Amino acid sequence: MRDLDLKDRTLLSLDDIMELLEFVFTTTYFSFDGEVYQQKVGIAMGSPVSPVIADLFMEDFEILDVDITLMTDGTVKTGAYRKITHTNQYLSFHSHHPLIHKLGVARTLLDRCYSIVSEPEDIKAEEDNITKALANCGYPKWTISKVKRQIEAKKGQMEGKRATHTKAEQLRPLMRQGDM
Repeated sequence: MRDLDLKDRTLLSLDDIMELLEFVFTTTYFSFDGEVYQQKVGIAMGSPVSPVIADLFMEDFEILDVDITLMTDGTVKTGAYRKITHTNQYLSFHSHHPLIHKLGVARTLLDRCYSIVSEPEDIKAEEDNITKALANCGYPKWTISKVKRQIEAKKGQMEGKRATHTKAEQLRPLMRQGDM
């Protein structure tokens, strides 16, 4: 996303801002047990820049529902995370809620799958998990098919307007081999 009025708020160029942020991120030191260490990963607690950077990151990448795996070749694999107490209980299809709410449950779960899960075989497994969970809540197969068609249609419309990135694609530049 481009900030078209940045020049109205500061005399610094975007390159200057990025250089300053890189400086802040790479010159963080702390002491522990009488020794001084350089922080190599993450942003410093207590820095006035840290909350702003954390907010910007979380705005586009909600990490709480993402299972992140660093592969041996240094690549990152992402999947949908569920707590061990997760029950797969969703709004019953037989409830007296409007159909649009029920389709919204399927859409939310599928959107989450498509935006978080990075590997095609894992996407298929997650789709199967969603289909089974919703079937257990009374959802007929046509509801999943309908929502998938709607998502594909929307994706086709968006492809010409802007580049979309999955959560996995957003995360990859932030994770470098050896940083973890």
